[in-house]
Amino acid sequence: MSNISNIQKLLKRFRAIIYGILFSGDERLCPLCGKNYKKFGKGGVEKREDSQCMNCGSLERHRFLWLFLERETRTKSSKNISTLHIAPEECLEKHLRKYSREYITSDIEGKNVDIKIDIRNIPFEDETYDLILCSHVLEHVDDDRKALREFLRI
Repeated sequence: MSNISNIQKLLKRFRAIIYGILFSGDERLCPLCGKNYKKFGKGGVEKREDSQCMNCGSLERHRFLWLFLERETRTKSSKNISTLHIAPEECLEKHLRKYSREYITSDIEGKNVDIKIDIRNIPFEDETYDLILCSHVLEHVDDDRKALREFLRI
């Protein structure tokens, strides 16, 4: 690991500690990291107020997805699912890796993922995965119907 990434991680942790002190309270709970705040910080591309957890970096969509998965798939009580996570979000990855029997990350660019794939032509056999997560990706795919057919196939 490079010194720059170590410094970035240290700064991120330092920021989380400072924000935790400045925004301490019980009005908001992040279901991903379990931290409480009086409000969340600004986050997202357009920097929305009260949207980003200052500890784990999750946004509303990540917290909502985790709550859905936790309640509807009983994620915490079972390690029987195999998961393919396309363009994985760091705040979700560590939880899904922990609660999946098999957890594979993928991205077309292959940066910090287990396998590089094009979702229009996925190199896995039929019915390989129980759960496929793909958020904020299909709008960048020129043939999204083909990608969706591949998801259904695997």
